[in-house]
Amino acid sequence: MTWVPVWVQVLLTFGFTDESDVPRTLQWTLAGDPAVGLPDAVYVLCRGTIAPSAEVAGRRLWRERLFAVLHRNAVSAVDYVWLPRDRLIELGAIIEI
Repeated sequence: MTWVPVWVQVLLTFGFTDESDVPRTLQWTLAGDPAVGLPDAVYVLCRGTIAPSAEVAGRRLWRERLFAVLHRNAVSAVDYVWLPRDRLIELGAIIEI
């Protein structure tokens, strides 16, 4: 028997005060589907890095730098939704503001 990977796309929506444990929610949601192997699941996450651009008329560079620092020091999405780091692919982009 040949192993064939299964691609499943699931949209999970959490409220502001809900506990956002993605692996546990997926296990509960896909419990009846034997084709989906959650222990072998790989998670893909996008991450943006904020970079201040040159000063533009009407905007101050210090505000852009402050926003970039606050964004960099924010809680990681990986920790917020409890994703396992050993099965995570992070794609990144530099966003110039």
